[in-house]
Amino acid sequence: HGFTMMELLVGLVIMAFVTGVIYELYLVQYRNWISQDLRSEMLQRVRVAINDMTRDVQMAGFKPQVDPVNTASGTEFTFEFQNRKLPAQPVGFTKDRRITYRFDAGNNRIMKRVQSWNTANAAADKYTTNAEEVYLDNVTNLAFAYYDKTGALMAAPVASGSRPDIRRIDVSVTAQTSDIDPVTKNRRTITEVSQVY
Repeated sequence: HGFTMMELLVGLVIMAFVTGVIYELYLVQYRNWISQDLRSEMLQRVRVAINDMTRDVQMAGFKPQVDPVNTASGTEFTFEFQNRKLPAQPVGFTKDRRITYRFDAGNNRIMKRVQSWNTANAAADKYTTNAEEVYLDNVTNLAFAYYDKTGALMAAPVASGSRPDIRRIDVSVTAQTSDIDPVTKNRRTITEVSQVY
């Protein structure tokens, strides 16, 4: 006694159905895993960037050479400080730094420039002319908001005469995943905000 042709066909159909269900469950889990991986990577990059920016901005105005705050606009912030944690500097250079964070909307990224004070420079502004570097990409927005000692929002760009009145800066970064999320079929976004006093 063997199997009839009809029994074999029914068995094959059931086997194909079970295999299809198992494969579909695998695909759902795989897409969710990729989705979470993309989101985790983006979240980690944004949090590291905003923590570094916050640490730098907290130093703004600590024993500056020229001006504690050079630029205070909605998408760019340039400031000076003395970084005592740096090791000994080459001859002619001090531990003074000027840092610029700027949103490059055309390329969806944050640019950073770090300049050093060079006493051998003949110019009145003795900061080096270092090039900008890509600090964080896949960014859809970088916003700076400035507040005075009463907590009132200051209009950006903040005029040079009003910059010493800045007491709090809110830094907001909105970024998106580097690839399209397989679950939502879109790039996922996240916004992180930090208040710097």
